[in-house]
Amino acid sequence: MATPKNSLITRQPGKAVWVLYALLSTTLRLPLWLIYYIFKANRQHPRWTYTQAVKSYFVKNLIYHISITESPGRLSLKPGAEKERFVVIQPAKAELYKGVANSLAIRPSRSAGHGFRAPSKPNRTDSRTSM
Repeated sequence: MATPKNSLITRQPGKAVWVLYALLSTTLRLPLWLIYYIFKANRQHPRWTYTQAVKSYFVKNLIYHISITESPGRLSLKPGAEKERFVVIQPAKAELYKGVANSLAIRPSRSAGHGFRAPSKPNRTDSRTSM
């Protein structure tokens, strides 16, 4: 079910109504799915456990409703628990973008990420920098 851009369920108050519908329909169908997945033959994969099958149903259902309402997660460019490992990456210079990447539809913007280790601090006594 493809939704057109700016449809009723991608903006308020239609989005709130859809979320209410999603919660109610999932709650009403939950007992049926709990019974359905008791039997191994009904699970998504024969080797999956009962818990895996139920969790898979929830994730599939959640992704469906998030995509229908076009609800992206709001990401922040402020460090949280990552602290010094969090890095904001600035876009490259405009002259480096060529061809399709230089179109009006694509605009570079800041992005964020974090490393597995804290960034190293410059060591003033490092022999490589004293040349």
